[in-house]
Amino acid sequence: MNKKKSVKIDNFRKWLGYTFILFFILFFSKIAIGNLLLKSQGICTKSILTNELSKIRGHKPTLVYNFWLNGKRYDGNSNIEELNKVGDSICVVYLKWMPSINRPISFFEKPINCNCK
Repeated sequence: MNKKKSVKIDNFRKWLGYTFILFFILFFSKIAIGNLLLKSQGICTKSILTNELSKIRGHKPTLVYNFWLNGKRYDGNSNIEELNKVGDSICVVYLKWMPSINRPISFFEKPINCNCK
């Protein structure tokens, strides 16, 4: 009886480990695939810098931007540290079919053709 219980626990641990690894693979691939899709299929829009701050341990706080689409608010990290820029507008690229995937155009190394300024 103890051997069966031990095998069940070992199987559960393996299943849990595989699930954990799969979660991280999917999470990071969503980011990479999202960035590629934003470059090729992204739609530009104006976004407003808010007084909300994005705080990441070991980094200076940065301003959060938001934009509205179809009555829903979407936001993201602007990577702008100057707190006196609250209320300014920046260009943001988002995916039409999933606006929650969005980045400021300053995120990309190569310039993206965006005329929202």
